[in-house]
Amino acid sequence: MVAISANLDPGVFTPAAGNGPRLDSPPSAPIAGEPKPDLERMHYGRLSPDGVGHADGVLAKLMRLWTSEPNLDPAHLAAVSAPKLIMSGDRGSIPPAHSLLIAASIPGAQLAIVPGAGHGLIAERPELISTLIRDFLAHA
Repeated sequence: MVAISANLDPGVFTPAAGNGPRLDSPPSAPIAGEPKPDLERMHYGRLSPDGVGHADGVLAKLMRLWTSEPNLDPAHLAAVSAPKLIMSGDRGSIPPAHSLLIAASIPGAQLAIVPGAGHGLIAERPELISTLIRDFLAHA
């Protein structure tokens, strides 16, 4: 099992620190006179057979999910018996201490905090992530 940027509850996000999902700023807000690309909608429109117009409904559902789920007691993680790797970026929306809590709650779990990476660590550091996962799976 490999968990990347996992959280136990939505309380881990602190909007004041800017490390979680935000409802108060539109993704296309201008920055220095230029509109910020709305990457989520752009990628959704490119990949979805439903088209970009369907993205707003999907993103609204994701925001409800991110702000209400999951609600896991760390003590329950002791029941996980599969080999596990818990991974997050050191600059991501999941604080490294939260990833440490998850890993420490699962017997035998490995923890990888990826330096210089945010929540999108798979896209930001693909070679390193691939190496870490391949090594973990080879020894699991």
